[in-house]
Amino acid sequence: MQKQTEESFAKKPFPLLLDWRQFICSQINEVDPNDIVIADILNNNLEVGRIIVDFLIYQRIFVRRMVSLGKIVNVLPSSYSIVGESLKNQIISLESIHREFLDSFESVCKENVIDLPRLCIELLQNHIKIFELHENYIFSLQELEQLISALSSECAVFDEINLESLTVSQLFKIPVQWQTRISQFFGELSAYFLSISETSFNDILECYSRRSSTITSSMDSISILKQVSSTFLIEPFPIAIGGRCFIKQGVALKHCRKDISERHLLLFSDYFIYVQMKGGKYIVPGVYLLTQTRVEMFLWPNLYCLAIYAPKKSFVLEFKEEEDRDSWFSSLSTAIANAKAMSVDPIPSYEEAPIWTPDNATNVCMKCNQPLTFFIRRHHCRSCGCVACSNCVSHKIIVKNISNKKAVRVCNDCYEKQLTTDEK
Repeated sequence: MQKQTEESFAKKPFPLLLDWRQFICSQINEVDPNDIVIADILNNNLEVGRIIVDFLIYQRIFVRRMVSLGKIVNVLPSSYSIVGESLKNQIISLESIHREFLDSFESVCKENVIDLPRLCIELLQNHIKIFELHENYIFSLQELEQLISALSSECAVFDEINLESLTVSQLFKIPVQWQTRISQFFGELSAYFLSISETSFNDILECYSRRSSTITSSMDSISILKQVSSTFLIEPFPIAIGGRCFIKQGVALKHCRKDISERHLLLFSDYFIYVQMKGGKYIVPGVYLLTQTRVEMFLWPNLYCLAIYAPKKSFVLEFKEEEDRDSWFSSLSTAIANAKAMSVDPIPSYEEAPIWTPDNATNVCMKCNQPLTFFIRRHHCRSCGCVACSNCVSHKIIVKNISNKKAVRVCNDCYEKQLTTDEK
């Protein structure tokens, strides 16, 4: 009998009463044992599977907590009504887009566990608006931070809402923490692709990682942005908005056509501005979009200068010390590179405006050498920036980087060049 039993066990080992995938899922927090797709992801590739599963679980928790946050803003005491008025619609939008993203994420995981890293990136590209919604929420949250901190004392109002051991204040900051988590996710995916020598996703992952980091760091800039905004007599555009970082400010001499005058410089993560200061207010701003700006060292004997090139106007800035010039060159170069790298939309092609030759740089026409006097006036070519007499700057053409409609004065050489181009 014993021999027969041993033979029976040898032929038919004990069957597993639990699917191995269910067993794995039962060992992972926040995962249902029947959620076997999690085990399939891990079984396909443990290294990248762990990255995907961790983020998927985090995304589920995030949506659940956003639901709780939505319930909170619906039962706020009247003394906190401004919180609901400012954040309710943003919370609804965030929950909606994250739920949509999560549903798509779950669907992709079930359909194709083999190519998940690439599909995750494509999924994020299709939900790029998530970043904009987080930017807006974080900015609004900063406005209400003190009021929200006081909400934690209103515990009785939220008794029926599952806060998951979080304070009300911590729950309001969940969208802020998501920015840190998504940045970590991008970093982990980048490291994985690097480990398998896959470089095709480097640029887009770097772009998203920078954008997430910028949104998070912009929280530290909000108070400065508001201060800068209040200093403008008239803002050239809304300065204090979510997602914008304040980088640097300083003073330099701007070389203009007729003179050299002091300008205050303001560098943001997306714009460079120079302004005049009158009566404690910023006036007459020159605004330059960083994605359409270039900076280079401008070599001038015994002067520390930078050349700023842009479509509408290019110019020279002079600094008192070499150290100041080098610092601004580094800050501008880095800010321009980051702005271009983080640009979601394609950057349009453009032509740079020339740096105008200062009036006092020459006493003769740069084209025909005729002396320039009180009666023979100086003129500037809008295309190349040279100083010339009226005979040598007698034509007008459309210079696209200046205006698509209004013809402007150009020298004879630039006019002829344009005619040749048009004929081609």
